Amino acid sequence: MKGLGSKLKELAPMLWNILATTSTTHNLAAEAPETRRDRSLVFTMVCAMMSILHSQKANNFQAVIALFLLGSGASKREIEVFAHAGISLSYKSVMNYLDTLSQEGVLQFWAVWRECMCSLVWDNLNIAFRVESAS
Repeated sequence: MKGLGSKLKELAPMLWNILATTSTTHNLAAEAPETRRDRSLVFTMVCAMMSILHSQKANNFQAVIALFLLGSGASKREIEVFAHAGISLSYKSVMNYLDTLSQEGVLQFWAVWRECMCSLVWDNLNIAFRVESAS
């Protein structure tokens, strides 16, 4: 962690200075040094948390792209190619994502159903009517 902290300080000096400025108290000299945590370790942890948040946002973008590809009729192989390029989620991940969205939708549907009076309407029924000729 200490090596990572010095590398972060070198690569992101503005962020490091912002963290140092906001964490410094006016009476820093009056505090006992053994009661304070190592600031570089805390800053490194803050930077790590920020990178995780950035990664999750990038993952949401990849999920949107994967859902678009799936909805557009792209094959499993095409989705996997985009996933290997880092542009979208893999086929398995997007299917898990769809399952999660479906489960959340069902839970939300049941919550509304319990609280409100609802009616279920199904539009666009495709019923094949067969007209037979009478002989």
